[in-house]
Amino acid sequence: MKIFKTAVLAGLMVAAVGVSAHAETTTIALSGEVASISSYSFTPQSFALTGDMTTAGNTAATIGLLSIDNNDSNGFKISISSEQNGVLRRYNTTGSGTYYPGNDLGNTTSYTIQFVPNTNPGVVGADAPSGFQSAITLATAPSEYSFINPVQATVAGKYDMKVTAASNTKLFNTQDPTSDQYRDVITLTVANL
Repeated sequence: MKIFKTAVLAGLMVAAVGVSAHAETTTIALSGEVASISSYSFTPQSFALTGDMTTAGNTAATIGLLSIDNNDSNGFKISISSEQNGVLRRYNTTGSGTYYPGNDLGNTTSYTIQFVPNTNPGVVGADAPSGFQSAITLATAPSEYSFINPVQATVAGKYDMKVTAASNTKLFNTQDPTSDQYRDVITLTVANL
């Protein structure tokens, strides 16, 4: 019996050694593309500074909604400029429309703008840069704010744009409110970094 066991074991070992294991490896490459998105919209609200500007200030009045979609991995920047260098200037709307000349204290008054996250803010992929949500005074050069190092795409990121104009007792009257007012034009530009 002992001889038989040895022969069977030897036969099993030969059988195991004689079988060759064959493995095949296949690699599958997955790839996809994402189109570039860099767009924004600004929805203005019907707005006029309220009350007599010599006695009534306007504090953080919402003038519109800025919505941003951007998927650039470097982020994006917002540039803000002012036609009248950050002041409301007396303007005559009749005829071709003209600003009153000069920087007389009676013809201009300063204001600030501010961007505040909307109550439905969407997704902003990068932290707001320093100063973007503070009072911004628009001077001669455009103000630029870069949203850098995003961790994800910005999808319908929403900010309320607000304006604050203090009362100013030095302003000239607008003799005909239908044709005489204080105004400025603000330009917003959103671009990839």
